[in-house]
Amino acid sequence: MADDLEFNVSYRLFDYLAYQGWCVRQYFWRRVAFFLLCVTLPMIAVPLVGGEPLAEVFETVFNAWRLYPLIILGFLTFYLLLPFFSTALFWFLRRVPRENRILLSSESMVFFNSDYSLGTGWSKVLSILRTKSAYIVRTKKLIMRLPQRELSDTERASFEAYVKTRVPKAAIRF
Repeated sequence: MADDLEFNVSYRLFDYLAYQGWCVRQYFWRRVAFFLLCVTLPMIAVPLVGGEPLAEVFETVFNAWRLYPLIILGFLTFYLLLPFFSTALFWFLRRVPRENRILLSSESMVFFNSDYSLGTGWSKVLSILRTKSAYIVRTKKLIMRLPQRELSDTERASFEAYVKTRVPKAAIRF
């Protein structure tokens, strides 16, 4: 249709790493709480299940107060850096798309790849955020990223105008 917009976007390793950085920042406290629960709960529960009295478990933890934070900090660092390592690995193994075609129609936004397509209706968009390097479209089920470096100033302006007419004002953050 004449009202549709279409963009061809190439992705770089930096785009994927920037997206992982955004996700880590966005969900940092949730990930930290989950990690600490997974590490500290077994640290206390395993000796208790083994028959050690609660007082001795806490005494052991208190006596090793220098060791446990270092172990937890080391594992937490690894846990937070794992998405970056896996993204870089998938990039070099060519498991992530290098190019996408993005189609904005009056009903939906669709990201086309050679293997699959992801799309969502405008009514399902929770927010559209503009960062320094990309537009991030969030729905309940997926997050799509559109790098800004690929868009000219006129394309960027037409994208923003197109979005403003189809997405509620409360969901737009640019």
